[in-house]
Amino acid sequence: HYAALLAPLPHALARRSDLARVESSVLAVTCLRALGGVDRQVESHVFGLKKAQTAAWIASDEGCLWLLSAVDDVVDACRQSR
Repeated sequence: HYAALLAPLPHALARRSDLARVESSVLAVTCLRALGGVDRQVESHVFGLKKAQTAAWIASDEGCLWLLSAVDDVVDACRQSR
């Protein structure tokens, strides 16, 4: 579960909330994509990531495609090493 990562940040970290949101979305996309079979959840988190304003590249179409491709590459490498 990654729900704790999506919970509101303590007040002391509130100014980092946009960056934390991006980090949480990247982590969620990575975990769900690697899990497989949960395309709607992955899509939802990709859309959330695309709304980010503090990380323009990773929130772009190119960045999101790179993220998905990178996860797929790692998953494929893990499967081949078995």
